[in-house]
Amino acid sequence: LLDAGPGRLSYLWQDGSTTQTFQTQGPGLYWVRVQDACAGYRTDTLRVQATGFPVGSGMAVTGACPGLSNGAVSFSGATGGTPPYALTWSGGATTPDLTNLAAGTYDLLVTDARGCTATASAQVPQLEAPIVTPTVSDISCFGGSDGSIAVAISGGSPGFGELCAGADQRV
Repeated sequence: LLDAGPGRLSYLWQDGSTTQTFQTQGPGLYWVRVQDACAGYRTDTLRVQATGFPVGSGMAVTGACPGLSNGAVSFSGATGGTPPYALTWSGGATTPDLTNLAAGTYDLLVTDARGCTATASAQVPQLEAPIVTPTVSDISCFGGSDGSIAVAISGGSPGFGELCAGADQRV
């Protein structure tokens, strides 16, 4: 929307309209002729350029364990459009990083300073739980120390470990 300013006696835009404001039809060259109180005329020409739309530059996603809300999404930023950018996630958050997320889809609306928008979506996957298979060898006699437990871990998502606790604790 172009505005020739208030307080003029007359306005004339290149399409013949005579209002103070003019709705552009996109990028291009526009002119307006105004008459001031002293009967003077002035013509102004303006070039309207498209700035483009904001584009997300990527997201990092961390999956969530089954039944837990420990996933995360981190928005890397935006390019294009006109900074600064406002972020709005589907849950209402306005920060680039979301934490404590359950598995699911999270949508992001990026709005630039001119009101142009772009959307992005992140899928927080549900990680696979590891399968723990113990093999127990009982002691041969009461008080003996020849028993053992071997644990095989399969499946699951990388990043888990093993913890061996004392004889009076469960693993």
